[in-house]
Parts: sequence; structure tokens; C-alpha cells
Amino acid sequence: MPADAAMAVFTPDDLMGGEIPTGQVVLFDDDHYYMGGVLAELLVENGAKVTLVTRPMSPTGPTTPWSRPPSTAGCWSWGSISS
Repeated sequence: MPADAAMAVFTPDDLMGGEIPTGQVVLFDDDHYYMGGVLAELLVENGAKVTLVTRPMSPTGPTTPWSRPPSTAGCWSWGSISS
């Protein structure tokens, strides 16, 4: 998949190892468990405005419920939560 060479890409190991981007961050979560929520919280706590992009666990089921902000569905942005 082509990507802009200037775009920074981080792995969970990078983030947990202290390489923390700031500003607007798009976090793609394909784990379907806890990792996306944990990384989003880490980034927000360090000043990033995070948009979490993920798929539902099933066509009718929720995205990881413990990482879902209250009263939201689908895509949301932490820092200014919107539904």
C-alpha cells in the first residue's frame, strides 16, 4: 500500500518504548481486544489528539467495550469526543 514517505508510522512496541507522537494522531486498531484502547489512552495522556479507527468485533457487536467512551459509537476522537 503506498504511503507518504514523510508520514511517521509507529508500532505498539515503539509507543510503549517511549516514542510518543504528539498533535493529531490516527490510531488503526486491528487487535479487537485491548491494545487500541491502551495505546489511545497513552497517547492522550501525552498530549495527542487521537482518532481511533477500528472495526466492530462482529457485524452486530460492539468495538472493545472497555475502551469505548460513554455514549459514542463508530469512530470517535479522544480529546474532543464526538460520535
